[in-house]
Amino acid sequence: MEPEDVEACVEGLETMKRAIETKALSKFRYPNQSVEDLLALSASSIPNHRPRHENDTTSSEQYCKDVVLTI
Repeated sequence: MEPEDVEACVEGLETMKRAIETKALSKFRYPNQSVEDLLALSASSIPNHRPRHENDTTSSEQYCKDVVLTI
């Protein structure tokens, strides 16, 4: 994955995290569900066959490297 793709992904992911954690969107998720839980769910449902790292939901950079493909 190209460094500029990782950077763009991390920036987008941080924006999504802030949006998900807002009061306005809180009614669309379970009260005990963290953003990391949502990332783990999404990472497990993406069908690429690259090996994943255990910390891909705690590190935005690692999450992007594990689930995003450069075309």
